[in-house]
Amino acid sequence: GHTMPALSLIALVSVLSAGEHWAQLCSGNPSNRIRGCDRYGCGNFGARERHAGVDVICADGATVYAPFSGQLSGPIRFFHNGNAIDDGVQIRGSGYCVKLVCIHPIRYHGQIQRGQQLGRMLPMQRVFPGIVSHIHVENCDRSDPTPLLKPGKSNQPYRITCVMDGRMFIANNNDTKQHEYSLPYSLPKGSIQKTYKQDCRLHCRKENYY
Repeated sequence: GHTMPALSLIALVSVLSAGEHWAQLCSGNPSNRIRGCDRYGCGNFGARERHAGVDVICADGATVYAPFSGQLSGPIRFFHNGNAIDDGVQIRGSGYCVKLVCIHPIRYHGQIQRGQQLGRMLPMQRVFPGIVSHIHVENCDRSDPTPLLKPGKSNQPYRITCVMDGRMFIANNNDTKQHEYSLPYSLPKGSIQKTYKQDCRLHCRKENYY
């Protein structure tokens, strides 16, 4: 009778990954901070007439990660003049479609997983000296990606903690890996407890954190 709770745990973690905000895009910028204004302009959505995207701060040469799982296609060119940053890739999947520009992807085709290394930031300083280097992030339908990059109150991060057969599992909605801890671990009041047969127990609780 030890299979039921394990299955429930897998189901729990897959529920966590549905409808989540996008993962960190660039090493060194865990909160997907958006470029403010510099002498070349501003990085927010709609800052310029033709700015149908958002500029996520990313240092030249930094590692770029996939914001969600999907299918790659490209290359995506923004400048069409062959300059040092005229490269990029599109990802379609998980209910989203986005173009990431001014990066060099590891490849232009095939599958990529959320949080997996996607490529590296190109040398933007070489083309625009003194700019805040950034990835140009543009939804394929030209809608505003800011809420997906910067989740608001409704999309707060939360973790679910489960205790099963003397082991504790923790899953976060912005980190779908399970973390396992050994007990003792006391469950707080208000935990959801499900009992399968008598020897198998799975306790879960959901909590917001900052």
